[in-house]
Amino acid sequence: ELGQIRQEKAQVVAKRKQAERGHREALAARDLAVAPLTSGTLEAAIRALQDLQADIRTPDAHKLELDQVQKERDDLLQRAQQLEAALRDKSREVDDMTSEYEQRLGVVRSAVGSADPRRMLINSSASSPRQAKRLRG
Repeated sequence: ELGQIRQEKAQVVAKRKQAERGHREALAARDLAVAPLTSGTLEAAIRALQDLQADIRTPDAHKLELDQVQKERDDLLQRAQQLEAALRDKSREVDDMTSEYEQRLGVVRSAVGSADPRRMLINSSASSPRQAKRLRG
């Protein structure tokens, strides 16, 4: 009976060793199968994190671009206002020069008109603009 118990014990130990070997082989097979998945999953997770970081940085980048565009717009608006002011100043200068020219021309015409005897003759003898033109020409 002791031999039979030893024999059963040896069979149990052998079965246990066989089960452990099978278990180790199953774990090794699982690790081999999971390794590419883990690598691919890890790469996918890294890409997802990089995309997320890019998305997180994007609002800041957009804000910087927006700030730059707004600064350029403000600078251009200020330049346009400066040009409008300069144009108003030049227009006033032209208006002043035109007014001064017209005043001087009026003075010259008055002086020439009162001193020119032909003009007096034309004004007094011409009854129509056509006759006045003919007399002047």
